[in-house]
Amino acid sequence: MGLLNPTILHTLAPPTGAADSRQNVGHLRTLAPSQDGLPIQLHPCDWQDFGRRASSAITGSRLSGEYTSGMKPCQTPEQPAHSRILRLSHVDDVAVALADLEAGTRVMASEVEVVVRETVPRGHKLALRPIRAGQPVRKYGFLIGYAKAEIAPGAHVHTHNVEAGIISTPQTELCTVAPKVLPLPVTTFQGYRREKRRAGTRNTVAVIATVSCSADAAQALVRRARAELLPQYPNVDDVCAITHDTGCGLPFGGKAYELVLRCLSGMATHPNVAGALILGLGCEVIQPTVVAEAAGRAGVPHHVLTIQEAGGTEQAIRTGLERVGSLLRLANECRRVPLPLSELVVGTECGGSDAYSGITAN
Repeated sequence: MGLLNPTILHTLAPPTGAADSRQNVGHLRTLAPSQDGLPIQLHPCDWQDFGRRASSAITGSRLSGEYTSGMKPCQTPEQPAHSRILRLSHVDDVAVALADLEAGTRVMASEVEVVVRETVPRGHKLALRPIRAGQPVRKYGFLIGYAKAEIAPGAHVHTHNVEAGIISTPQTELCTVAPKVLPLPVTTFQGYRREKRRAGTRNTVAVIATVSCSADAAQALVRRARAELLPQYPNVDDVCAITHDTGCGLPFGGKAYELVLRCLSGMATHPNVAGALILGLGCEVIQPTVVAEAAGRAGVPHHVLTIQEAGGTEQAIRTGLERVGSLLRLANECRRVPLPLSELVVGTECGGSDAYSGITAN
């Protein structure tokens, strides 16, 4: 079931005023949470094998590791150039080492100068002031644990001397006051108004395979649709194949069945999908008509097709092209309109937490 673990996703809209949204290839093509709130993520190219390729979908939004500012390495707006540590809040008991620190090194953050007492690896924490055993330890302006032993200034702060403990003090008494939020200079984005659904940021037609047995046919159909049909519809971003490796042999009504059905229904009803062709083999446990019911309730234009009823794979692809063509014509009538930012859903995915993830992303 690892392939079906849902992952956080969504996408930013292309730049305002883009004449052809297909030119905005730098933006992610992803699917957001289904109607029941379960997030779904797809690969930005083919949207195939959802879950297995989840990690690649955020590469366009990760920060570059290259240092491009005019400041010297390890210098921040609040630290002098010789500093090699970063204090995130003025109430923090610890600072983050921006480089490997050896014992005896003198460092400074927020006008607090300490001498490193022992080796502190890059990304690890360094005590800025004495912390008694049992006292809370703060980082990011928040409580992150309690000291297990006396911690001297300049000491390495890690799991050997800090534990999670039981929070007995209200977080509001241990945290900094949130900064005032400034008004946004832009209050709208260019999106698609969808009836009965949230606002969309893409305009696509999806070919959804309900079972692994129809995955190859779905992909072949999409390749032909992209080559033969899509160029005729400039207001449509893409035709996407949504495939997976399950859908057959599942206990009807079981957890696996419900999860796959929920994922497929979420994809069919996603606001970035202007129309859906639901393609099955015909004998699978998760029948295309069940996914089609979810699409119908959400007002999504859709067609149902099974390979067995069509008379084989080749005939199913030919029939599928005709039905995708009708969906493309409807999707091509959709236009971007200014929508309030309050309707834009933006999701992020942790890139695999490291010592700096709380600084750079969270």
